[in-house]
Amino acid sequence: MMKVLAFLLLPGSSIATTFRGSWFQEALAAETAILTENAGNASLLPQSSRFSSSPDFLTPSNTPSFFISSSDFPVAVDALGALYGKEHVNTALDDKSLVRLPVDDARAIAEAAGSAASTAYGEITPDGLLNILERVDAKKGQRFYDLGSGAGKAVVTAWAMGMNATGIELSMVRFNASCNALAKVKSTKFNITSHDPMYPVAKVKLTHPSQMSFLHGSFTEIDWSDADIVFANSVFYSEDLMAQLTAVAGGMKKGTFFVSMKPLGGANWEQIGSLNARASWNHGEDTSWRILKKKTDRDTALLPQGAADTICSLPSQ
Repeated sequence: MMKVLAFLLLPGSSIATTFRGSWFQEALAAETAILTENAGNASLLPQSSRFSSSPDFLTPSNTPSFFISSSDFPVAVDALGALYGKEHVNTALDDKSLVRLPVDDARAIAEAAGSAASTAYGEITPDGLLNILERVDAKKGQRFYDLGSGAGKAVVTAWAMGMNATGIELSMVRFNASCNALAKVKSTKFNITSHDPMYPVAKVKLTHPSQMSFLHGSFTEIDWSDADIVFANSVFYSEDLMAQLTAVAGGMKKGTFFVSMKPLGGANWEQIGSLNARASWNHGEDTSWRILKKKTDRDTALLPQGAADTICSLPSQ
């Protein structure tokens, strides 16, 4: 018989009430489609989907770690492969429209960043991002932002590992590409067989009910200071742009992290180290990233008051 993704919920239990949301009725219906092949099929589900009985309610038999770790990585990679193609998990998307931007997109980015070189397209690899998240002790449920998120792969990776992830992108072409991936996530059903190409995405939606959003606009005009972790591929950012980022980052909480090639200015941040992580533009070689930690309380005086032109989002389940 076919293997079916099922989530075991007892109405009224602590687990059921914790995860009630827009998907609850669908997930509850999937309860009747319990894995029927044999007990060995349980190994096909991620650790957080295995439950053992107790007198009053179901409790996880293998409680997942609160911290992001390499154990969360395989399911994220599978989800990326389903959404973007397995051949593009560790390499940049080869869509020419993402690389060679329309004139309006290219001009907007060059003006905002202070350099035409900033329109270049590149991606941090999933394992590179995992290294960064582990380095800053990222926790599931924390807020992750990618400034200049391109087609959204880093955001999807963070989301698939349990974070509330947001990307901000000024190019409409690249923003649309990220929203196309998000639309695939939204349309993925829970009660599908393991042979369905979207099965890895369904597993993520079911076991990591977190938020994912993409904002079209300039990250100098949008307030992202609620972040716990910010990632910025700032290699081509001008001094003026870094100064603007420093102003917004001043609104972040004490103890939060900003990961960037270039440093933030001022006395609010200290570099606690650096990390070499893979990126698509270095032919598989590591790129060095600064790990910056906020050492002061929030300063909201210079936060931008703008809003995204367009938003596509996946609410928490």
